[in-house]
Amino acid sequence: MKKYVSFLVAISLIITISIPVFTQAADSSVGGTGIGVQLSATMSYLTTSVPAPSFGMGGGEWTVMALARAGHHVPDEYFENYYKKIEKVLKDGNGILPDSEKKKTEYSRLIIALTSIGKDVTDIAGYDLTAWLSSMSKVTRQGINGAIYALIALDTKNYDIPDITSAASVTGYTADTSDQASRQKLVSYILERELGKGTENAGGFSLLPGEPDPDTTAAAIQALAPYCSMADVSAAVERAVNVLSDIQLPDGTYSSWGSVNSESIAQVIIALTALRIDPVHDNRFNKEGNNPLSALLELYVEGGGFRHIPNTGLNAIATDQAACALAAYARYCDGANSLYEMSDAPDGWRFDDSNDIDNTTGVTNSNTQQTTENTTKTNETTKNTTIQQGTSGISSQKYIIDGGFIKNISEHTALETFLFNINESGVSVFLNDGDTALIAGMPVGTGMLVKLIYGDSVIQECFAVVKGDIDGNGLITAADARLALRCSASLVTLTGAFLTAADINGDGDIKASNARKILRYSAQLEDTL
Repeated sequence: MKKYVSFLVAISLIITISIPVFTQAADSSVGGTGIGVQLSATMSYLTTSVPAPSFGMGGGEWTVMALARAGHHVPDEYFENYYKKIEKVLKDGNGILPDSEKKKTEYSRLIIALTSIGKDVTDIAGYDLTAWLSSMSKVTRQGINGAIYALIALDTKNYDIPDITSAASVTGYTADTSDQASRQKLVSYILERELGKGTENAGGFSLLPGEPDPDTTAAAIQALAPYCSMADVSAAVERAVNVLSDIQLPDGTYSSWGSVNSESIAQVIIALTALRIDPVHDNRFNKEGNNPLSALLELYVEGGGFRHIPNTGLNAIATDQAACALAAYARYCDGANSLYEMSDAPDGWRFDDSNDIDNTTGVTNSNTQQTTENTTKTNETTKNTTIQQGTSGISSQKYIIDGGFIKNISEHTALETFLFNINESGVSVFLNDGDTALIAGMPVGTGMLVKLIYGDSVIQECFAVVKGDIDGNGLITAADARLALRCSASLVTLTGAFLTAADINGDGDIKASNARKILRYSAQLEDTL
């Protein structure tokens, strides 16, 4: 097996010259891409909006990795303070990461981030993080997503996969040698899940049966890119690239679960650059003068950051993913290692913004309107509920007040209808920022802050929960289904009211079936959630 792994590693070094279909000319400098302002501003925004990153999807590993792979200057001790927090998390959990029992992507994501800042992931606070990727059954419990990110993590710096038997004393896994993970098994697992495999319509990947989705297809390409000198991998990747070309919209964007979004576009850019395909100039991805990069920049927020979907405000998760995509393309244009190929970490490449900006490629950002912070805060931490002693709190015959949340609110519930069903006077509803009051006629949405106010004192604060309304607009749409699906695949982290809204079964586990039911409900194929 070691000979097989060594062979795969060796052939990965020659992929860009052995597979001509993936070779494409590129601009000679980052400045020629016209992304310098957006890249620099977004990286600066990340350092100010996330001054102290910690373990987690939001304000954590993806932020750290984006900053590190862009070579962005960060404040002294920025990465080291993050590293110290990770050490504490591991020590406190005896090596077990929060939420990792069901999701080994927690380890994969952490391996990627720590490798990007030059840390040895085989010895973090005395723990070898790769040990938790030694079991195929554990890694693939999340399906294809688990295999994809395990492979990406292991290949960031060609880490060996520990022996499952030797690691069992730390991981708690059963020492079953037949369950030993390997690169060969991970690659095969992904290939076996190609949609339409073995038919003339084969191509692309998805978390659920049906049509290929851009996020999973792009992520699969990212994982398989180092193995394209293998004939079956090369063929599957080429079909996946063709799928991404076919499902691209005329304006250069990508849509998943019913909405055009920056995260899908970002994943495609990262995938193409991993194959040394230019997402700006390659004819397969240049539709009517539009391409993935220009489409992504249409969702840029002036001053740094990105929207999740058009006509909304800045979104933290979208900004992380877009930052990774900009770093990937900048590295591609400079001929540096791809985003996840981290043999050059931590100091092998640095973006030079002194070249900025030559828009000879026609890549410009037409949206210069300053927007406010996105009201969709999928990673917002629930505030503590405070009730003054001796004062009754919010009550209702219709709604359920439980644990700082007001539940059982239907979609399309207008403010005046909501207040009519609250027993107390002095209740106001505020948008997710906690300061902007909702006005009559506007629907109450998940994450909105309900305050009971007497005089100048706030007696109680609760967060509204509309089951199935995950983006907080008071409606249940395909966009909510998409967020639930991405959460089930560990691509976004939902907390507080948003997690409660996504947990439509009340079992504490966000699964792909939740997303399917929300989607069917939004399409009026089911009557209830």
